[in-house]
Amino acid sequence: MPEGLSRPQPDAQAPAQTAIRRIAVTGASGFIGRRLVARLTERGDRVTTLRHRRDGEFGDAVQQVPGGLDDADALRALTDGADAVIHLGGLVAAPRAQDFERVNTAGTERLAAAAERAGVARLLYMSSLAAREPRLSAYAASKRAGEDRLAASRTLAWDALRPPAVYGPGDVQILTFLNMLKRRIALLPGGDDARVSLIHVDDLVDAILAWLDSGTPRAARYELSDGRDGGYAWRELMATAADEIGVAPVYVRPPRPALALAGGCSALWGRVAGTAPMLTPGKMRELTHADWTADPGAFVRATGWRPRIGLRAGLRGTIAWYRERGWL
Repeated sequence: MPEGLSRPQPDAQAPAQTAIRRIAVTGASGFIGRRLVARLTERGDRVTTLRHRRDGEFGDAVQQVPGGLDDADALRALTDGADAVIHLGGLVAAPRAQDFERVNTAGTERLAAAAERAGVARLLYMSSLAAREPRLSAYAASKRAGEDRLAASRTLAWDALRPPAVYGPGDVQILTFLNMLKRRIALLPGGDDARVSLIHVDDLVDAILAWLDSGTPRAARYELSDGRDGGYAWRELMATAADEIGVAPVYVRPPRPALALAGGCSALWGRVAGTAPMLTPGKMRELTHADWTADPGAFVRATGWRPRIGLRAGLRGTIAWYRERGWL
């Protein structure tokens, strides 16, 4: 069991498990979504997903509905007859702030309305720990607003998960830091007192499955993590990853003005090129925020879930996956 997390005790107030037969999933082609759909089909659930743009096929076990979160007909077809909706779809990068609102906030509201009309029993919204600090970025604000739109519903039974940074095989965001480490540069965005929590993608998928098998949602906003009390210091994260890669890095803590300048230049280039930059002033404010620790205790008590994958084991498997594919 990960350090700092006690063994969960059954919640006497938790409702009995509910059988789930048909699951509607948005964001199924993403990093988390692909792993979730695979697990759902393995355990015999019938899965319906949105097929947006050039999303890949999942095979005959998955029904795909063409369209996105802005398509009322697609959302109607997605939610019709569903026992539960898992809402993973959204933007993590965008060229303009209003794009986050259009997809992460308004898209969530449209999906919730469709689920209500279809009589869906329960909806799980994949929010973000960033929603705890909506002032930091347009992304964080849009995730918090998505939660609030769900809270305004009068009949929909819902919960939201707020994971911290999610990593694992297939993730491209952590790859930037790992490639820098391979060149012996350990970037420390936060100060010595900054703390961050993490969660492995497989633990996050396990949490979604535990939610599906638990009782009626409580309109709760649950934080998740790998169970490490107090999270990690940036230097500890980089030292562990460097050890797994096999390098002795030079630790670099850029001045905040330099990070802000880099984020501003990246955002400007994104607007000129019409691309969605990952490094923006908002993202830099997120990276330098001092407290991204998360406490999964409430979710553990509600569902019995507990994380299984510690930082070193998770990084080892992720790095091996990258190396096998020539990414690192």
